Amino acid sequence: MIILADQPLITVKMINHIIRLYQTRKEKYIASCYRGVPRPPVLFDSEMFPDLYQIQGDEGARRILRKDPDRGLKIEYKHGKSFLDIDTPSEYQSLCEFC
Repeated sequence: MIILADQPLITVKMINHIIRLYQTRKEKYIASCYRGVPRPPVLFDSEMFPDLYQIQGDEGARRILRKDPDRGLKIEYKHGKSFLDIDTPSEYQSLCEFC
């Protein structure tokens, strides 16, 4: 499972939901989505590891999800706040004020 450390509002409930879906559906990947865009957390089956090993630099796994959209399941979430990406001190401060 790919989970980014700079997305502190990803919940245990989301992670467990993805794991349960993977256990029952046996998809090649289970990806979170917001507004149709795949986002971490994403759980990949080991069959996808060779593709993941080919990723270089800051490319990310999104290319793999676009290349093989029918090999997995995308879960659309309604609230984008779970996917907030905190990269700067000011973004962190805004998050602290939000919570």
